[in-house]
Order: sequence, then C-alpha cells, then structure tokens
Amino acid sequence: MIGQQLLSAHPERLYSATLTNTGAVIGSAEMWQTRADRVRSEGLAAMSAEIVPRWFAPASVEVDPALDAGWRVAMSRNEAESYALMCEMLGRHSFVGRLGANAGEATQAVPLTLVGGSEDGATPPATLAALAEECGAEAPTIFEGVGHVPSLEAPARLVELLLTRLSPAASKAQGVDLATGMETRQAVLGADHVARAAQQATSLDRPFQQMITRLAWGELWSDPDLDHRERSMITTAILAALGREELVLHLKTAKRIGLSEAELRQVLMHVAVYAGVPAANHAFGLAKQHGWGG
Repeated sequence: MIGQQLLSAHPERLYSATLTNTGAVIGSAEMWQTRADRVRSEGLAAMSAEIVPRWFAPASVEVDPALDAGWRVAMSRNEAESYALMCEMLGRHSFVGRLGANAGEATQAVPLTLVGGSEDGATPPATLAALAEECGAEAPTIFEGVGHVPSLEAPARLVELLLTRLSPAASKAQGVDLATGMETRQAVLGADHVARAAQQATSLDRPFQQMITRLAWGELWSDPDLDHRERSMITTAILAALGREELVLHLKTAKRIGLSEAELRQVLMHVAVYAGVPAANHAFGLAKQHGWGG
C-alpha cells in the first residue's frame, strides 16, 4: 500500500515499481474493522493462530514448520494497538481510480512489476490481476506453490526477478533496456542458444551476460539504422579478421538469418584483402565445416 501511495503521489521520483502480494483494495472496511476490534479484545498472540497460516503455502509449512510457528511468535510480540490501527487504515484506503491512466501520464509511465503467489490466501492472484488492470500493467508474475510472503518462501526466485526487472529501470536513462536486448538476442541467435547461455551463467559472469545483452544486442543489434543481415555481415567480417572463436557462432547465425552464400563469400573476400589471406582462408574453412558451400 505504501508503494501504491508513492506511485499515486510521487511517480516522478520512481524509475520503476515492484509490488508484491497486494491489491488496489484489499478486503472490505467491515472485515478490517472486525479484525481490529478482535485484536484489541483478544490480543495478537491469539489472533496469530488464525492470521499467520494465510501467509504461507501449506507445502512450504510442511517442509519448514518454523515458518508458521516462528511467525506466530514474531507476530505475537508486536503491539496490538498498532496492528489494530493498521487494520483500520487498510479498511479506509483504496487506490481504485488513482493509478495508471486514471492518475495521469507520470504514473502511467512508471514501469510496474506485480508479483504474487498461487497459494496466497490474503491477496490471491485475482486481487493482483485486478490491480494490474487498474494500473494498465502487464499481467502479474505468479509464483506457483508460494503464499503471501515470497521473500520468505521463494527468496531466490524473487531476487532473480527483481534483478532482471530493475536492471533496465536503472539503465533506461542511459540506453536500451535489458528486455529489448534479450528479445533481439533471441531473434538473432535463437531462443535455445540464449537459454543455454543463461543456464550456464554463474554469479561470476551473470552481470557480464546482462551487460552484453544490453550493449551488443540492445544498443547495437536493436538499432534500426542497419538490419540484422547487414550487422551479421559486419560481425562475421570482424570476427574473421581478428580470428575470434565466436566466428563459428556467427557463421551459423548468418545462415540462420538468411545470408546467401554469395554474400558470405564477399564478406570473407573483403577479409582477405583488408585483414590478410590467412585469416580469410581460416574463415572459409570454418564456414565449410558448418554447412556453407555445396
């Protein structure tokens, strides 16, 4: 709800926003007032046994019973009146009509990511989907088998998603975003190749993979001044001239995106004149090994 207030009141301060397990309106004023009254009369320790199980997927609690037991204890240690006041605030506040196109261009321009859990009993996927429609945002990412608190149940998945979504937001003022680069990379090299590269990436080279996706495939290959075939010829010529090992990949790519045999021949003959016959001879040999020539 705090994130939605920022979107509504100060969108110009945000590169992007990621909201998890929430809604433009959650429950009803009557429901929240009832809970506030019960918290004041029964206490949080008693209410935690009813509230906490709604936060986690049953399978997660079965694997790690401390999720339920530990968070009941944690909740019971909070101050009941503060929790009751929070309930009353949630009952009063709705962001229906205050986000997306309804709130003006500034709010609508903030890239918004919505995340939820398939087993969320507090703000189920339907509530998040209604928020997406309200904001004009993409459909929410729903983590299967996860409840109301993905940061506890699926931290690795949540961090991976955040890193992916925040990278283009952080760099949008400086250049093409990661998503555009990834789309072009898949179109040129093939989705299978890109998927294998992603699977093989580790903590050591994952930032490097993201950098070349934004720089080479976003800034360069996505620029419409040259089409993919023209860029393929340039890239193949440079790699052949330098004798780089990625030449094989780009010889396969050249065939995949439709370069003709005559075009490749001319590319490598240019290499012979301007970079040396041995470099061109080596490149012709690799081309023949990988399906070029009759």
